Amino acid sequence: MSERVSRFYLMLLYARKLRDWVGRLVFVIKSWFRDIEYVPVSEERFRELIEWWVRDVLPLLHYTPETFDCDDYSAYFKAWFNFESRTNACAEAIGEARLPDGSRVGHEWVGVLVRTSKGVKVVFVEPQTGEVFEERTTDGWDYYLRAVIA
Repeated sequence: MSERVSRFYLMLLYARKLRDWVGRLVFVIKSWFRDIEYVPVSEERFRELIEWWVRDVLPLLHYTPETFDCDDYSAYFKAWFNFESRTNACAEAIGEARLPDGSRVGHEWVGVLVRTSKGVKVVFVEPQTGEVFEERTTDGWDYYLRAVIA
């Protein structure tokens, strides 16, 4: 299926993840949607690529503060995922992570446009671990989206 999603519709899918209208407005102003249309990846292909990332790619990458950290993992994952899926379904998600101890840090992860049996949705991935999540990762980090680079 070669279903395509408009830039505007993609913006709405991401904006639904935000809790208030002010945050949604700021999100629209700050985000950068470079393409006119976006091609979602099938749910099956998404799962295959996540498994590949965790098994074969992630072990080759090494976190280095400031020079290869969260934004670099996200940019690398986005380029790799879009190339391997032959889509433009992956975008860099920029925002804030709140840790279980209550502290807050600026953070970057990715959002992927996935075609499921129920329609198209945005799924988040933490590129540093390969974990797929909605708002909270298994280690208790809460993610708050502020902008997207698609």
